[in-house]
Amino acid sequence: MQSLTELENVQLGASAAFVEAVVLQPTIYWKNAAQQGLPFTLSPRILYRGLGAALTNEMGQMGLQFGVTGFLKKLVPPNAASASSEMLSALAGGALVAPFASMIECTMIQQQRFGGGLVPTMARISKQYGPTGLFRGLSSVVIRDAIYVGGLLGVTPILQDYLMQQHDLSLLSSGMWASLAGGLFAGVITTPFDCISTCMKGDMDQTKYGGFLDTIRKRAAGGSSMLFGGMLWRTVNIAGTIYLANEARVRLGPI
Repeated sequence: MQSLTELENVQLGASAAFVEAVVLQPTIYWKNAAQQGLPFTLSPRILYRGLGAALTNEMGQMGLQFGVTGFLKKLVPPNAASASSEMLSALAGGALVAPFASMIECTMIQQQRFGGGLVPTMARISKQYGPTGLFRGLSSVVIRDAIYVGGLLGVTPILQDYLMQQHDLSLLSSGMWASLAGGLFAGVITTPFDCISTCMKGDMDQTKYGGFLDTIRKRAAGGSSMLFGGMLWRTVNIAGTIYLANEARVRLGPI
């Protein structure tokens, strides 16, 4: 990533996100449905509802995450670069892009629940709940995305390099195992924060969930199944996302 310009990193991340968003969109719906207590479905009409927002979110989010993280990694002098500096750059990159992700995800979740187009849904949320309505649940998204990008652009490349150098694994097999480890790391740890964000964004009227701390308290009171709702589908989605993004990073990045 350090050898590419910020624009090239953004384009790389956005390209990987386009493929990932289309292929893995059903897992996003199933995860959101599990967290909100909605019924399971296999209907493409429902599964791909809000795909426009999902593409905007994933392509914009991952593009910015690649661009910001690549920029931060360049700030570290080559002689001071280490696994810890690479990890810190990834964590910071995720946190800085979180407001964009929170805004688009809020729109997508409202679309999945009530239908409507991308722009009309954003306009409705802003009109009904004010300019901060689209950023409901931002605190949980900042924490979630810092850890997620830490797994995507920190844990995965660090582990892949280790497997190739210390265990002579091929580029393909090291990428697969590193992506799986990064996906499990990010998927499990971030599920409670993702669940909190989803519940808050699905309940804009705050009839059940208030702020960040209130939502944590109420979900935790229901036991681990409430706090870790949708963990299976989220982990599957993140592992798949990290694998596709990492393949794009190592194979398309040098082109």
